Amino acid sequence: MRYHFNDLFNWITNSTVGTHKLIQLSILLYELIDKAPFYGGNQITAILTLKLLSKAYGLNPHNILPLGKAFFTISEDIQSAYKISKSKRDITMFIEAILYSLSFTAIEVSKKLTKEYDNKVNIRKLLDNELNPRQVKVVEYLNNNLKITRQEYTKMMGVSFMTSYRDLQELLDKEYINQKGKGRGTYYFIPDSETEQQEKVEREIKLYS
Repeated sequence: MRYHFNDLFNWITNSTVGTHKLIQLSILLYELIDKAPFYGGNQITAILTLKLLSKAYGLNPHNILPLGKAFFTISEDIQSAYKISKSKRDITMFIEAILYSLSFTAIEVSKKLTKEYDNKVNIRKLLDNELNPRQVKVVEYLNNNLKITRQEYTKMMGVSFMTSYRDLQELLDKEYINQKGKGRGTYYFIPDSETEQQEKVEREIKLYS
């Protein structure tokens, strides 16, 4: 089996025939299911392998990852496609099922991104009415970054220390941000964003532990 997968990995990484990487990854997933059903360590191996290979070829691993979590938690369509492909010794249906699932995921992601964009536009309009441009900028910054210090804010905005103090204090008073720490160690963050980031890290660790 080791030689079989060595040959498969060599084909994926060194192939010059132009086979699309998604098709190659689909074949890899099929072989992992077929040769090593996803129990215990094999499940983690499959997830990490697909994630690493998809990243290496510029693909979004979060679209591919759900398909490799475990054979018995993959959608019924993919399970059926695997069984049919196995019985007919024809992998075509399995590949089609994988690609269909990915395209469906892409549509769902597109809808989600559109909704998030619309929400950001609406939030921006609200912020523009309540905050000055610097405050709007730091709120948007903290939506994508975990925290900011007063020194970082002062440098980012090119203002005096007292101006940055007033800006941040007003954001605190209006409950747009929270603060932690003392003195030069004080930092500011969007409420709950710090907790969400920590929980995300903990979920990732738990998934692969």
